[in-house]
Amino acid sequence: VYGRDILDDGSIIGVGHVTLVGDNKAMLVKVNTDGTLDTGFGGDGVVVPVFSATERDVRAVKADGQNFYITGSWQDNPSDWDTFIAKFNDDGTFDTSFGTGGTTTISSNPNEYGLGVTVQPDGKVLVCGTTGHLGFAGPRYFQMDRFDTDGTADATFGTNGQTITSFGSSVFADAYGVAIQPDGKILVTGFRSGANNDVVVARYLNDVTTAVEDVAQDSTAPTLYPNPASQTSVTLTLPSSTVDATIHVDRK
Repeated sequence: VYGRDILDDGSIIGVGHVTLVGDNKAMLVKVNTDGTLDTGFGGDGVVVPVFSATERDVRAVKADGQNFYITGSWQDNPSDWDTFIAKFNDDGTFDTSFGTGGTTTISSNPNEYGLGVTVQPDGKVLVCGTTGHLGFAGPRYFQMDRFDTDGTADATFGTNGQTITSFGSSVFADAYGVAIQPDGKILVTGFRSGANNDVVVARYLNDVTTAVEDVAQDSTAPTLYPNPASQTSVTLTLPSSTVDATIHVDRK
């Protein structure tokens, strides 16, 4: 088991892989709050979902209410791996409203591995991982992709929904975890290896769709959208013509 998260009802989802007939298969496990297997999940608490590729490896899971996302990689041919992300219902079945039959594949670069996943407040899904050479060789890069709630690539993020970060031509780097700060910025953590092995924490800007309206506690106070502001164009709503306000946008 490589990853686990907790659903809204307190039950635990664990993900990893199991080797069956010489091939790695994705495996999902659901445990009740008392530590027993949830028999409403696949009949015995364990699900081995059927994907199109032969070799699959699941590395991370993120709960979204009672649903959850998983990410990992699968081998669609002997020389290349692709990142996949899949969404499941709490009974272990695919959520078919996401992607194609519940699954989306990233295959724009060589040897892509999904290693971390999170969900933004607006429901968009972020997957981090790596792309490049296999094994202990460079170059290999941080890769991050963002998807809309229906599983399509979010074209407002990076280039066609993707951003790649290089740490040098002889360095291999893997991104293992991703999280959203309260101000909407994205934190990614992992490691890079060149002359030394180093822990890496990288922070990325996010677009304004993650911001939410700041609800004023005082009925006479103005409201600002987006908040936090990440651009020069913002909307200020004044509750009455008697209110005077000055806006300062800090773009640091």
